[in-house]
Amino acid sequence: MPRVHFVKKARVPNRVVTKADIRRANNPKTEDDKGAASYYWWKFAYGSKNVSKTRPRSSQLTQSEYYSRMYAFFEELEDGSKDETFPDLLRDKAEEIRQLGEEQSDKHQNMPDSLQSSETGELLESRSQACETIADEMESAADDVEQAVSDIPDFDDLDAVEGETETREYEGEQYDTPSWEARKASLIEEACTEALGSVSTEFDG
Repeated sequence: MPRVHFVKKARVPNRVVTKADIRRANNPKTEDDKGAASYYWWKFAYGSKNVSKTRPRSSQLTQSEYYSRMYAFFEELEDGSKDETFPDLLRDKAEEIRQLGEEQSDKHQNMPDSLQSSETGELLESRSQACETIADEMESAADDVEQAVSDIPDFDDLDAVEGETETREYEGEQYDTPSWEARKASLIEEACTEALGSVSTEFDG
């Protein structure tokens, strides 16, 4: 991947920094003004300079369509809400990754027979298999999250604290309804993060 550079304050306007941004940065009235003219840039070999107001993500730092799409799938999962809807997002991405794998397989099959066993042909076949593996793992992760969510009790199912009508106990801690809902959301988020971490990122098999 290309090296990413950070410019604290642009001297001249570019695609992401305007003259107004530079004026704000030169005469800041707020903390936001100080960073108004900052930006990131990176450049591929034989390519033009790319600029962004935010740090570029992995999907932006490759010229490979395959890698860019794979990175983007995982970025969408990282950005997704870590709640009861996360399994659906995992399954959606799994289906998209299977489709990407089928594209790699089609490219391999469409190569001349003499080239299918070449380094490029073997790479395409390996990527197709990797997509299948990752998709399977994502679907398994979705099942794991759903199971974890179902294992988390509702407030009324918690053990009541003696002498307290609105307080329940869970793993040695006491909760009222609002604090339990917050704790439950935290447990679900932990389950989502753990499940995502179990998915392979070996994109080439």
